[in-house]
Amino acid sequence: MAKAKSKSKRKLKTLDKRIGTRITNLRVKQGYTRDEMAERVGISCKFLYEIEGNKKGFSALTLYRLSIALGVSMDYIITGSEFKGSGKK
Repeated sequence: MAKAKSKSKRKLKTLDKRIGTRITNLRVKQGYTRDEMAERVGISCKFLYEIEGNKKGFSALTLYRLSIALGVSMDYIITGSEFKGSGKK
């Protein structure tokens, strides 16, 4: 059981690292400084630095604000790909 938890934690840490890197890459690609992006999102520059450096997690509201500011879906920030729904209602 301990091995399963350890493997799960490693996957989560890897995913977290990709999230911070993805946010940084999107921000830089769009030409925003960390100060400018933090202001757009409504968070401190230090907090954005910690998110991008995988030092802090963030709320769903911050995820939403980041996605709006970066012009991508929340799915993209988390997984690196857009969600393809079934289209059923």
